[in-house]
Amino acid sequence: MARKYRWRVVVTNGLERTAVWFGMAASKAEAEARALSEHPGWFVQEADRAVPPY
Repeated sequence: MARKYRWRVVVTNGLERTAVWFGMAASKAEAEARALSEHPGWFVQEADRAVPPY
């Protein structure tokens, strides 16, 4: 089982709206996919690990 990290992903709709998603994921790609699944049609602005691994 892969180690999961806490991620912070900022998504935007390209206009004036942004949202921040916090959650556990094994990789940056997984974190971005989970954030975008909650905001269909939006784009990732930035993504980084929020804290050291659990």
